[in-house]
Amino acid sequence: MPIAGYAISYGPGQEATLIAALWGVFIWKEFKGASQKTNILLFFMFVLFILGLGFIIYAGL
Repeated sequence: MPIAGYAISYGPGQEATLIAALWGVFIWKEFKGASQKTNILLFFMFVLFILGLGFIIYAGL
């Protein structure tokens, strides 16, 4: 078993997905010109993704 525990080790490893999504939205502007509803859904996607990673890490404590 890793020193930090499996859940805590897993969480930061999944941040690559979040970074890729951030690049797509803010750097490459893949959703430029999208509707307000799409922007709201993107916001909640980021919030829920971070919340989910937090819960995974918290579960391992």
